[in-house]
Amino acid sequence: MDWPVQIHSSFDGHDLDSTSKACLCDLGVQMGNRKALNRHRLPPDQPPDLAQIYDTIPIGLAFLSPDCRYLQINQRMTEICGIPVADHLGRSVRETLPRLAEQVESIVQSVIATGEPITGIEVSGERPDETGTDRFWTTSWQPLKAGDGTIIGVNVAAEEITHRKRTQAALAFANISRQTTMDAMTASIAHEINQPLAAVVTNATAGLRWLAHSPPNLDEAKMCLERVVNDGHRASAIVASVRGLFGKNTSERVRVDPNEIIREVLSHVHGDITNGNVALQTALAKKLPQVLADRIQLQQVLSNLVLNALEAMSEVADRERTLIVKSDRQEPDAVLLTLEDTGPGIDPAYLDRIFDPFFTTKAKGMGMGLAICRSIIKTHGGDLWASSKASAGTILHLTLPIA
Repeated sequence: MDWPVQIHSSFDGHDLDSTSKACLCDLGVQMGNRKALNRHRLPPDQPPDLAQIYDTIPIGLAFLSPDCRYLQINQRMTEICGIPVADHLGRSVRETLPRLAEQVESIVQSVIATGEPITGIEVSGERPDETGTDRFWTTSWQPLKAGDGTIIGVNVAAEEITHRKRTQAALAFANISRQTTMDAMTASIAHEINQPLAAVVTNATAGLRWLAHSPPNLDEAKMCLERVVNDGHRASAIVASVRGLFGKNTSERVRVDPNEIIREVLSHVHGDITNGNVALQTALAKKLPQVLADRIQLQQVLSNLVLNALEAMSEVADRERTLIVKSDRQEPDAVLLTLEDTGPGIDPAYLDRIFDPFFTTKAKGMGMGLAICRSIIKTHGGDLWASSKASAGTILHLTLPIA
C-alpha cells in the first residue's frame, strides 16, 4: 500500500535547532514507503540518497504509528536506545523501552490529537541495557499527514544530552560545595579571631575593676592593659596569617624555636587552662633544633590544638583533667610535638577522619579547625595525626622538618 504523503516544514529562521529537527522528521516521512523514496533517489554520480542520509545522520530519527509502533528507525536512534534496528521494527515503544513508554505515548497522543508538532521536549529514563542510570534526550515530534489531512503517524528526532546534563549537575554541585566550604571557612576564621578578641574584653574588664579600687591598683591595671595590647596584636597577626595562607605566601617563614612557640601559646591560653581546672605538664626537649615556619600560623595551629584538648576535657568529672605538652627530636631530620589530654578520647573508627573538612564529633562546630591545622602543617612540609591513649584521652602528633 502506498500512502500519499504531505511534507510539512516550518523553517522561519528563528529556532534553528527545533526547526532543523522538524525538517529531519519530514525527511523521515519519505522513508515510510519505498516508492516515495525512489522518486527522490539521485543518480549514482550525485550525493548520497535520502536513505543513506537518514541512516547516517548524527541525530536519532524514528517513525511511530498512532499506536506507538516503530515503522522506521535510523542507526543513531538505535544507538541512543541501545537496541538493534531489527528489535524495533513492528514492535511498540512499551515493548522496547518500557521505562520510557508512558512519556512517549503521552507525547504521541498529544501530537495526534492536536495535529501540531512538539519541539524541544526533554525525555529521560533508563535504557533496557542499563540499570540504575538515567539518560536524557531532547526530542522533537512531527505529525505525518496523508493527503486528506489524516495523521498516519509521528516522526521523532532525538538528541542525547546526558553528558551535558551530568556536566551541569556536577557544576551545580561544585558551586554548592564551594559555597559551603567558604561558609565553613569563614566561620572557622571568625572563631580564630574571636579568641584574642575575647581575651581583650576579659583583660579590659579586669583592668577597669583594678582602676575602680580605692585606691586604684595601677600595677595590676597596667598588666591588664599590656595583655590587651598583646591580644590586639595577636588578632591582627591572625588576619595577616590567614591572608598569607590563602595567598600561599611563604616569604614570612623564618627560623623559629618550637619550644618558644609552645611557651607563647601556653601563655596566651593560660586563662582557659586555669578556668577549665586543667593541670598543665610540659616536657620540652633541651637544645631542640629550629624549624622554618610562619610564626603566626604555627602559633594558631598549636593554640587550636590546645583549645580543642581543653574543650574535650570540659565534661570530664571522674578523673583529673591533665594536658601534657611535649617536644623532642624525631630522627633523622624532624621535630616532634605532642599534646596529650585526658578527655573522652576519639573512636578509633574516626581517627583518620577528624582532619577531613566538615567532619566533626562535636555537637557544635563546622569541622574545619583540624582540617585547616593539617593543611597549614602540610604546607610547612610536616604532618599532623591523632592516636588514642591506652587509658583515656587523645594524643595529637605534629612533625616539622628541621631548618
